[in-house]
Amino acid sequence: MTSDPAMTAKQRREAHMIAHLESISSSLDFAIATVHHMNADADDWKRHMARAQRIRELKETWENAKARVAALQRQVSPDASSEPERSRAIAGSSTPASSSGSIM
Repeated sequence: MTSDPAMTAKQRREAHMIAHLESISSSLDFAIATVHHMNADADDWKRHMARAQRIRELKETWENAKARVAALQRQVSPDASSEPERSRAIAGSSTPASSSGSIM
């Protein structure tokens, strides 16, 4: 905005308003860009959290599978057969009913 002496008071007010509106427009552009950036960050965070949750679930599944394999290995190992009580405790309810006697 220039203070040209040939400008009328109305023209000076209009020039001042235009400069003010341009400043507001620039501020709004910055705010919009910031919001877009924040949304992108939030989306990245959500993806990160979903991946972290999936990794936790896979680790838990892996640990459960390892525990099952270890239990099965104990059931079929030579020292498990020398300890029938331990073998039955490990086997639990999977032991057939017919092994304890006749069913009638």
